Amino acid sequence: MVDQAKEGFVVWLTGLPGSGKSTIGAALARELARRGYKTEMLDGDEIRKHPGFDTGFEPSARVQHLQRISHVCKLLTKHGINVVASFVSPYEKSREFVRGENTHFVEVYVSCPLEVCIQRDPKGLYAKANRGLVKNFTGKGDRYEIPLHPEVTVETTVLSVASSVDRIMDCLTSKNLIAPAPRAPAPIKYRHALFLVRHGLSKWNVEGRLRGRNDIGLSQKGKDQARGVSRFLESEDFECIYSSPLKRALETAETISKPHKLKVRVMDDLTGADVGSWEGMKLNVVLGRYGNPYDRQRYDNGESFSHLMSRMHASIESIRRQCKGNALLVSHGDPIAAAICSTLGFDYGKMRCFYPEPASVSKLDFRDGYPRIGLFNFIPEIPSVS
Repeated sequence: MVDQAKEGFVVWLTGLPGSGKSTIGAALARELARRGYKTEMLDGDEIRKHPGFDTGFEPSARVQHLQRISHVCKLLTKHGINVVASFVSPYEKSREFVRGENTHFVEVYVSCPLEVCIQRDPKGLYAKANRGLVKNFTGKGDRYEIPLHPEVTVETTVLSVASSVDRIMDCLTSKNLIAPAPRAPAPIKYRHALFLVRHGLSKWNVEGRLRGRNDIGLSQKGKDQARGVSRFLESEDFECIYSSPLKRALETAETISKPHKLKVRVMDDLTGADVGSWEGMKLNVVLGRYGNPYDRQRYDNGESFSHLMSRMHASIESIRRQCKGNALLVSHGDPIAAAICSTLGFDYGKMRCFYPEPASVSKLDFRDGYPRIGLFNFIPEIPSVS
């Protein structure tokens, strides 16, 4: 098996635009991260948004672009980071160049008929190519050379995303690039509930700034909101209360815990998402300058959503095994959305659907090991001060 401390591998997904490369690649990267492998996702559309990689689509420009990507892969794998690369990469010669540059290389042909890709057309590029707005577009104005000897072929009109990922993981296992999948633990059968509370408002919440891991306490309104949540949950029977280590979450958790006379257990993995260089920036500025983080699938120089999903899934499983009765956790917006999505089996594309309001309460009921939403985004009234 490859020594992860020394050298990584490259999984190179190639196929027509709209064939499903990015979707499968993201799911594969998430699965590798879940199993503990350092993994970075390189997606063609995302890479081209960055200066220096925004080359044209002429044949010579494509070749040069992929040579640069190959060098990035080589640098990452040299430092023990695995790469899942999703690129149309239409020419066999370019793909062979990447293979030659990277010691542990697995080519995955994402096969899909052109007419199906045209029907899907998720980004409207085929339609633009038909109108002459996109030149040298693969499948319309430029050729795609089907791989001659790919390690794996997945047909996206036949296989689901999960089945495609399984096939790729089996290939990686057979090549001793990853260990065989560990035997799944027995389902947790007992019935209980997990309450998820987002902390009350902080000053930066009010100002519309991205908080990330900045250790900001609650505002006065946030403290009042925490008292409202505490009163709402006062009649619940909790065995355990967990919190992010950040002040705004910990203050909320301690307020809730008082009537239950429970000590708050601080859990580092419940901390806020690492928003990287965007920390402290106003959300409207980020949206205008960089676009929606949910579309980018990560924060700039910060945490990827696939990593956030993995750590929250692990946190929920750890809490459920430690606490056989009802449990409550206090965390932040993105981690709670990731916790709900990962527990219900959704990918991070659904996170925005489960993003909680400040001082809101959500609840997951577990019966025979299967989760159900019992409450979502409920905001208790703030008690009046007598």
